[in-house]
Amino acid sequence: MAHESLDALLDRVEAATVVVPTTAHVDVGLAVLNRGLPALIEKPLADSVAGAEQLVRAADARGVALQVGHVERFNRAVRAATPYLDEPRFLQTERLAPFQPRGTDVAVILDLMIHDLDLVLELIRAEVTEVRATAFPC
Repeated sequence: MAHESLDALLDRVEAATVVVPTTAHVDVGLAVLNRGLPALIEKPLADSVAGAEQLVRAADARGVALQVGHVERFNRAVRAATPYLDEPRFLQTERLAPFQPRGTDVAVILDLMIHDLDLVLELIRAEVTEVRATAFPC
């Protein structure tokens, strides 16, 4: 369902996941927190330490939960597959997609690969012993 504004959306929810460009995390996050709503903010929490501190202070002042993380951890496919993975020893990830200018405010490693690395660590639940990476421009 589309809403005319962020305020109109926030009138209808009990919590929010903030998944916007990093430069908008503080503005959108504060709008959520100032409504007294718990927030999961996609990594990184903010584009500056000062912005992150603002978010933490707002959550603390209103007594609401503030979490920073990777929404991919809550992906239904990942959650459904996890119980069937018994001590994986080899994982290979590939990201194949056309260029999206949306994420050019941060490096591709921080924008996308960090999700893959986070999921690997979540799935293996052990120390990583070796990492090999290959990259090439498309």
